[in-house]
Amino acid sequence: MTAHRLLLLRHAKSSWSDEGSPDVERPLNRRGERDATALGTWLVANVATPDLVLCSAAVRARQTWERAAAAYGRPARLRIDMRLYGASPTGLRAVLAELAEECSDVLVVAHNPGLHELAVELTGGAARELAEFPTAALAELDSDSAWTDLGFGAAVLRRMSTPRTR
Repeated sequence: MTAHRLLLLRHAKSSWSDEGSPDVERPLNRRGERDATALGTWLVANVATPDLVLCSAAVRARQTWERAAAAYGRPARLRIDMRLYGASPTGLRAVLAELAEECSDVLVVAHNPGLHELAVELTGGAARELAEFPTAALAELDSDSAWTDLGFGAAVLRRMSTPRTR
């Protein structure tokens, strides 16, 4: 079985300044822009380029990856997927189950609570570092399971990075 690395990234802090906009259209605020750029710098120093980035269609998620990728400076294949917006752990696993096994390193840019719940489930609830999953947090998980077999306890938390710890 091929080993997989799954990076789960919660979008950076978004703006609530335009209360009339649909939630999916909310952009990053200034703090979110700073955190997403800093994430890219951290990725350069700590994480190899993923084979694929799966990103929610929400503006704040796309902007988070765009800023991180610009700082990252390394191209990664990007797939925008509306199913990641507001997805439950089950929905997130369904998207991951569609991946080919040749794709070993995947970064998912999505939203809470589904992203946080997925990280907790995949680590079997054992990772205390996952007690909080703030905006711009990144959980790096390792798994020997196929993408189709990701379930409770199928992964180990390699590390957790948040804006406060970068």
